[in-house]
Formats: sequence, structure tokens, C-alpha cells
Amino acid sequence: VSLLPLASLSLIQGQKATFAVTNVGSAATSYQWAYSDPSTLTQNTLSDGLQASGSTIFGSATSTLIISNVNLGDIGYYIATVGNSYGSAQESTTLGVQPLSAQIKTNMLIDPGFESGVFALSSSAGWSGFNGAVFQSTNDYYYLTAIPVVVLNGSNCMQIFSTGAGTYNGVFQDRPAQPGNIYTGNAWFYTPSLDQIGGNGQCFLEVQFRDAGNGPLKQYKSANFTASSPVDTWVNMQPTNVYASDLVTFLGTAPYMVAPPGTASVRFQITYLADTGGSVYADVTNLRLRSPSATASVSGNNSVITFPTLYGPIYDVLYKTNLTDATWKVLTSVTGDGTVKSISNPIGAKTRFHTVNTE
Repeated sequence: VSLLPLASLSLIQGQKATFAVTNVGSAATSYQWAYSDPSTLTQNTLSDGLQASGSTIFGSATSTLIISNVNLGDIGYYIATVGNSYGSAQESTTLGVQPLSAQIKTNMLIDPGFESGVFALSSSAGWSGFNGAVFQSTNDYYYLTAIPVVVLNGSNCMQIFSTGAGTYNGVFQDRPAQPGNIYTGNAWFYTPSLDQIGGNGQCFLEVQFRDAGNGPLKQYKSANFTASSPVDTWVNMQPTNVYASDLVTFLGTAPYMVAPPGTASVRFQITYLADTGGSVYADVTNLRLRSPSATASVSGNNSVITFPTLYGPIYDVLYKTNLTDATWKVLTSVTGDGTVKSISNPIGAKTRFHTVNTE
């Protein structure tokens, strides 16, 4: 038995997860899926039916596992064991679930508050860490002390720490993006007086728009968080400095981030360039779509407004007959589900101006 790798998933609470294992070796005669809790790593064999989390499982002994109505209790690792007369093989993957709430459903980031407590198998499925990065909770303590870690929201945050002078340390994740979309972003940083940023160390938030080959097109970067920054205080960092594709050439400042032509993904990254030691804690990260990139066309006697959506937000399609009108009128509203929406409007005698708003 020889299996292809399984792709990780990140879903909104209530959606359906589908994992399909592919055998490229000799014919399989048995399949069995198991679940491993990320906090205990205890592995339990799955069976079909209603689960304690409130979800329902189908296909636990087949090549395709389906979890309908996913909930927060379904977060974790899923392991497929495939066997035949020659032996067996295993492949594992992860499932991330975001709660469906007004605060989180418009946030493009997976696990924005680091509440999962585990790194994802890939940067497109959640947080990936490099060098000095570890999840911390209110049950943990600052370096070499008995003082509990301060968390801004929830129970967890991320500690990014020095692994030596000149080292880059941090976390990042990659999300799908489209050219022309407009974003806002921020993250909260904290350096404790008990383990303060040392020397010339600097921590910053980077948001990079990347092409289909994962090459950088443009970068938005925050100011540097340094040893001169306030200690024992959470500070909001926003990426307002703009750099070219070489990530070095400074282009100016901007209040919003605009995905350039050729964009296929956006990378949200917190980086700590260390000097003589110290730590930075991060929490409550945000990457939000401020305004979708809408296009207009004519089909017969209708004007057609087309725009991409994220899962969760409500998109208002608005219009004016004159740009000097005091207010926009609502043509229609649609709930985003991750697909591209097209709204038709009969062409009348008067000129109409359209916009799409998510706020």
C-alpha cells in the first residue's frame, strides 16, 4: 500500500469537511480513519454517526471521510490507515475550524487568536512557525520565572523568541487573494520586562502579496517593535509601510493594502530579527477584506455586477443615480460563501453608479 499525502482543511463552524485518501500502490482491502486530539495526541478510532462535538461522521471505514456540521471539538489530526494482504500504510492531516461569530467570520486568518495551540501541517491551513516560535497559554510562565504569561484575548497567544543574534524567528500563514482587493490588517505585540527584546532586536508585521509561483509582488510592513517600545503593554501594530517586490525598496505609506496585478495569495507574517535575546508575544491578529474588487458588464438589457466573496460577511450592492447624491441605495444584499457572485440589474433610462460594501 502506498498513499498520496492528504491536504489539510480549515473551515467555518457548520461547514462540511471531506478527506479522501488515494492509494497508488496495490489494491486496498481495508480503510479506517482515526482522530487525534491536538492537546493530548490521544488517537481514537472513528465510527459513523453523531459525534460528541455535534458533528456527524460518514465513511469512517472507507477511502473518504465526511464530517458534516463541523464544530470546534472537531479540530485536530485525522489519520487514515489503509491495508491489504501485504501490510498497511498511514497518512494524516489536520482540520481547523473557525467559530461562526460576528467578530471572527470576516477575518481571513485561520486561528487568529492562536487558540488551537498547534501548528498546521501547511501554511495554507493555519500557522507555520520558523526557528523561535511556540504557543503559550495563561497556564505558562515567563522565561525563568513563576509569573503567568499575559494573554490579550482568550487563553493562548504566540511567543516569538530569539534563537541567537541575527536569527529570524516567527510565524506566518498564506491565504488566497485576488488582484485589486483591498485589505486592512493588524496584530498586537507585547514584550515583557522579564524577557524584554534585547539589543538591536526588532519585531514587525509583514503582509506580502504573492503570485501563483509564490513569488513576492508587494509587501506592507509595520514599524519596528524594539527594546525602546513599551514593556508589559500590548501595542497594536499595523502594516502601513509599502515595499516593492524585492522587499527592500521603500515605496511610501498607505492606510490600506491593495493586492497588485498577478496576486494569487497573501502572506501574513510576524518576524522577530533577534540580537541579544528576548521575546515578543503576539495575539489577536486580523486580516480583513475591506472592499471587494467588483467588475461591471452588460448582458442583454441588464447590467451585471460581479465580485468575489469570503465565507460569512454580508455584501451590500449599492447604487446612486448621481455621484453627488448624499447616500447610496441598496440594490440587494448577499451572504458570502466563498464563491463569485453576479448581480443583474435592468438597464433603465437613468445612469447608475454601483459599489459593493462589506461593512
